[in-house]
Amino acid sequence: MPVEVQGLDMTGRWSGRWVASGVWGDRREADAEMVFVQYGTTGTGRLKLVDTVAALGVPDIVRYFGSLGTPVSYRITRGGEILARYEDGPAVLVRFTRVGDRIYGRVDASPSFQLVLDRQ
Repeated sequence: MPVEVQGLDMTGRWSGRWVASGVWGDRREADAEMVFVQYGTTGTGRLKLVDTVAALGVPDIVRYFGSLGTPVSYRITRGGEILARYEDGPAVLVRFTRVGDRIYGRVDASPSFQLVLDRQ
């Protein structure tokens, strides 16, 4: 059963928007969703992004999965950062920072990629 740890229970559905650079350096953005299931300080999740085909700022494997969702495992660090990682191919690390019922995400390998998601 999912449990809360240090007030950072991420379990549930979070939705909002993603933003990244497009093919011509233009700004691309669309809907995003993250679903978390947490056990202690670790868990699993699925990152779903809509309309990622022309967004070069989105990592290739995440663009490939797109709205089907990239499966990830995650952990909460002692500092309260949420690290979500896709490991079944090219590794992708998404760093989330939580502020109340909103989380902000960045991909280490893609400085233009940003996520802003609210708890549903």
